[in-house]
Amino acid sequence: MQTYTKNKKFKIQKNENKIYFIHKNGQQVRTDELGALIWKKCDQSNFNQVKKSIGKRLNCPHNLLKHYLYLLTVAGIIKKEKIRVSNRIKEKKENIFFNDLVSIIIINFNGEKFIANCLNSIRKQTHKNKEVVVWDNNSSDSSLKIIRENFPEVKVIANKKNILFAKATNFSVKRCTGNYLIILNPDTVLDKDFTLELLRKAEREKKAAAVVPKMLFSTLPTCINSIGNYIPPHGWGSDNFMGHFDFGQFDNLKEVPSACFGAVMLKRKALEDIGLIDNHYGAYYEDADWSYTARLKGWKIVPAPRAIVYHKFEFTFKDFPNLKSKLVVRNRLRFAIKILSFYHLKGFLKNYIIEDFRNSMHFFTNFKLRMSKIYLWSYFSLFFQLPELFLLRAKIQKFRNKNVSYKDILNLAPHYPPLLDEASAPILTVESIRNIYFWDLNKKGNRGW
Repeated sequence: MQTYTKNKKFKIQKNENKIYFIHKNGQQVRTDELGALIWKKCDQSNFNQVKKSIGKRLNCPHNLLKHYLYLLTVAGIIKKEKIRVSNRIKEKKENIFFNDLVSIIIINFNGEKFIANCLNSIRKQTHKNKEVVVWDNNSSDSSLKIIRENFPEVKVIANKKNILFAKATNFSVKRCTGNYLIILNPDTVLDKDFTLELLRKAEREKKAAAVVPKMLFSTLPTCINSIGNYIPPHGWGSDNFMGHFDFGQFDNLKEVPSACFGAVMLKRKALEDIGLIDNHYGAYYEDADWSYTARLKGWKIVPAPRAIVYHKFEFTFKDFPNLKSKLVVRNRLRFAIKILSFYHLKGFLKNYIIEDFRNSMHFFTNFKLRMSKIYLWSYFSLFFQLPELFLLRAKIQKFRNKNVSYKDILNLAPHYPPLLDEASAPILTVESIRNIYFWDLNKKGNRGW
């Protein structure tokens, strides 16, 4: 009989009314009283022993305890001899290899902590026919030195000015020769078959403009960072399934609304049809703009769940939070005006403007004038972009595939909310199991048991 043992790399910490599992690497997982109790009772205990020691406390039915134990095991918080995940991708790996040249583009800015791990993982790829281009946006750290001394095969383009992500990516694309292009953040590490799996899906899906991998958090490698992204009518653009623990529940997904350009494969053929990234975004929402434009022209954005990438989730803009705020406030408005139909634009724009006004007034009344001014900057910047923006909108409407409906595109947005709390910690509680995980765990019987 299998036994459960708590992972001693985690400890439990209570902050006010909140309970967290804290890993030695600092990663947090939000839990509740039942989760903490289960963890404490797992001392080389089998299921019945755990159930008996908990008894009827905290209202824990048999199935709930079973699911909770399973998810704690998936998360690595509890150890078990063997995890049986019955709905992982069942198709056999095809013994097919490709000789296509793949161009890998990394836009770097002060990435000295990550760039070596990223490039080492590229070196270890099972797909060998590749070229690697690193565009450096005027870094002030030693990342360029690290690349030049340790990775002579990498083509480095050292720019003397930070021109932000979109423009840097476009210049890099023009310097690449592959028919398939992978765009990566420098704080990523690739599974050895990452490139091969993206190629396999790209070859199979002829109408795919972009193929997105399964991006996992590097500090919690069974927790999803993203499988593409989407733009909701309220709030900010969001990664799909962010904060969900991965037990294969999304491995049969056919399409996603948009690609996250933190890790993605693009087809050159699609780039030639759709165009390059819109430089005016600078950074943020540029990937959604390109992806939704691709969909309007009849292309697809498809996931490749076998292509695994681990993301450190260290923002390039962490040292420039005001610039990031300015860009995201302006760019979600730019996206809506440029891409959406007039019918949908009215709703999205109304929601966004109300949210921006409320946020701005919140900062103003709390004497955070610098943050309040961010909204003024964003709206003035957008105002001066409007003439060019209306021309681009007219062009998209003229050349879009009339068989593709906005409703169908927007309906691709996931019905699962992100499972992160205000501290960006994944949430694993009774409520999340009952409201989110329960359906997938029971879809094809008691998975993993």
